[in-house]
Amino acid sequence: MLKPPSTVLYANAEAMRILAYPHDPTVVTSFDKLVEDKLGFVVEELAGEANFLAEMLSGRRRYLCRGYRLESSRGRSGPLPVALQFERACRPVLDVRAAAERYRLSPRERQTLALAVQGLSNKEIAAHMGVSPNTVKTFLRLIMGKMGVSSRVGLIRKTIQILVG
Repeated sequence: MLKPPSTVLYANAEAMRILAYPHDPTVVTSFDKLVEDKLGFVVEELAGEANFLAEMLSGRRRYLCRGYRLESSRGRSGPLPVALQFERACRPVLDVRAAAERYRLSPRERQTLALAVQGLSNKEIAAHMGVSPNTVKTFLRLIMGKMGVSSRVGLIRKTIQILVG
């Protein structure tokens, strides 16, 4: 668990091992500094209000880092605690930031694009984002309009072309 931007509230032994690699986690003096160094992208993602999904490396292993807000922002000021979950990634996750910046996608559109590029269905994307499948369809239509494509395949193809160069 993390209090934004990088104060560690709790970390289990496996999370500490992943983050500390290649060092022994028992000799790490500041996990707050380690999180800041290893998960700098999280600070950017935490600025938005949505849950997020990103990829990180620990040695040669790839992990998906999922961030979940722990409570509602109603009646509360300041940053909300976030739970981070690491899971081993079998294949690389495409970083859609370049496409999102080029087409000025909103944070929710960017999140939708990232999940669509991973091959998730509208229903699965909706579950990840905590919205209805109809909202996902709306996000996809908005993204397609901004990117000038008319299908999900075209959207993914254009995203990959931007990322590959």
